[in-house]
Amino acid sequence: MQKKAVVKPGLLSSMNKLQMIAKGEDNLVQEVKGIIDEGNNLPTATKRGVSVETVKAVVDDFSIGDQMPQAEAVVVAFMRPVLFIKNGKIEVPESVELKERVLKYRPVIEQPLNSVGRIELKNHQLKNLGTGWLIADDIIATNRHVAEIFASGSPGGKGGVIRKNFIGQTLEACIDFKEEYQSNTTAINQFEVQIEKVIYLPDASKNLPDVALLKIKKSNRLPEPIPFVNGNLSENQLIGVVGYPLQDPRGVVDKEMERRIFGDIFGVKRYSPGQILQVPKNHWYFLHDCTTLGGNSGSLVQDMETGCAIGIHFAGTLLEANYAVKGKDLLNISTKAGISNVYSFNKKQTDIVVVETDFAQEAPFTVADYADRKGFESSFLEDAEGFVKVSLPRVKNTKDVLKFGPGKKSSVLKYTHFSVVMSESRRLCYYSAVNIDGMQYKRMKRTGWRLDPRIDEKYQIMNECYGNPPKFSRGHMTRREDPNWGALAKQGNDDSMHVTNAVPQMQSFNAGVWLSLENYALENAKHDKQKICVMTGPFLRNSDPEKFGVQVPVEFWKVIAFIHDETGELCATGYTMSQENYLRNDEFVFGEFMTYQVPIKLIEKKANLSFGQLSKVDPLKDDIFETISSPIQSVRQIRFS
Repeated sequence: MQKKAVVKPGLLSSMNKLQMIAKGEDNLVQEVKGIIDEGNNLPTATKRGVSVETVKAVVDDFSIGDQMPQAEAVVVAFMRPVLFIKNGKIEVPESVELKERVLKYRPVIEQPLNSVGRIELKNHQLKNLGTGWLIADDIIATNRHVAEIFASGSPGGKGGVIRKNFIGQTLEACIDFKEEYQSNTTAINQFEVQIEKVIYLPDASKNLPDVALLKIKKSNRLPEPIPFVNGNLSENQLIGVVGYPLQDPRGVVDKEMERRIFGDIFGVKRYSPGQILQVPKNHWYFLHDCTTLGGNSGSLVQDMETGCAIGIHFAGTLLEANYAVKGKDLLNISTKAGISNVYSFNKKQTDIVVVETDFAQEAPFTVADYADRKGFESSFLEDAEGFVKVSLPRVKNTKDVLKFGPGKKSSVLKYTHFSVVMSESRRLCYYSAVNIDGMQYKRMKRTGWRLDPRIDEKYQIMNECYGNPPKFSRGHMTRREDPNWGALAKQGNDDSMHVTNAVPQMQSFNAGVWLSLENYALENAKHDKQKICVMTGPFLRNSDPEKFGVQVPVEFWKVIAFIHDETGELCATGYTMSQENYLRNDEFVFGEFMTYQVPIKLIEKKANLSFGQLSKVDPLKDDIFETISSPIQSVRQIRFS
């Protein structure tokens, strides 16, 4: 559902869409003119059957507007495309200018994509309503006019109820965080979560931001909430809209234009790059030029440089200006509604200063606080004959293993359900190894990062290379969720936030197939009641580039051990994810992350480790391990035999 906005006087009302785009896009305009001047047509125009002569007439005179609407549509589709999101990845635009822009910021803009979903109804004539996204652990934001279809607010806007349909049934509303176009055929393209409660739904008659806040059913599978950027918005600020454009059922939008821009594909998750056009003072909305349709109502408006939220789209007309509620107004509404766990950041020019607990240092522990930590248990998995021993990897370069404690005889940092072994020279872990019991998992809130008092601070990296782009994220080796099980779930969660368990990574590293490996292994470990052992670490090479005073690893490995469902015997698989191919001109630039299944013997050789018997129970043990196969596009491609 997307409302037709009436362009306010003085707010670009005399401009058509192309003029708005051209106003702040000199490089993009020159790219389009250069293509046409060379006698070539835009790829979009060729696909849609629009001649180069017609396109040239539009490009030469951006004021033509409605005289050549079809040609205008294909130029808009090139300059303001609506890109598919497939398996959490944004497709590459046809424009060179936009391609460079998207690839530059891809690591951060893809991070929150899984947290945006399509709002749907089960027992109503309308099935797909609009878009919503997570702002807190179990709270989504959407537009008021979307929520009003299935809910009624209370006086003052706080609270409300889910309405009933014409036969007296309570409407079943949910949000689906998937629904991507042509996702891998073996992947689940659906993740529906029920909407349970109305938190905030204002009176439509009042001039209040078009926002609704809804509580959804708690789930261990919920993605992370999307943080906000605090600070002033500016004209020409690079942004993107993430949502589910739907075909206009009212006949307001020209069908041919719709087809030429959206390609007759609607209702799937898409990313629309663009810019802010105007930020009216003393108003709760701003204007932008991203391409939207009905269904984009409630879409995330994302700052391209940080990947964080700056607003929520609520209205627009195709080929005209679009409107979004300012992020700061949405934050204020959330605060007044009693939602306390919303993340926000301060942005100053291109630097980001994190003000929330995600990067904050927790109060220090004492050595005595770790006395009860048992760490990784080697006898954790059990087959039909009893417990199967899975030992910690052995570091072959023992001289570089950090020793600590009385007499410096200890080398394994034991935490709750996992253990870490550190490199003294690199101040990073050789590996982190965890026991996971999927049957006892508990969802926990993220805490702040902390130092480990058992080792000297000089061997721990808290700040040097960490921060916001161009700096790196603290990438968990043992995932935060993995030790969160059983009676000690909270302790496991807190322990995972030690910097000893972190390695510098780009923001979006832990995504896609790499993120799914543990979950998929757990799902296939029913024989052992969903118990697995996971070991993860970086390849520490002398050739790793130095950034911000830290040698940053460019490749990582993971080994997963479990009891095979079919054989009932121990099995182990190995994986790598590398960014080596994306090093260019001595600059540390990450490209798209590729995950490979590789023989464990290869990981042993490259990481200078020994995994004991795990290399012998690897389904790839007989492969020629110097050769790496094609990257895994889906977890279903993993070989277990």
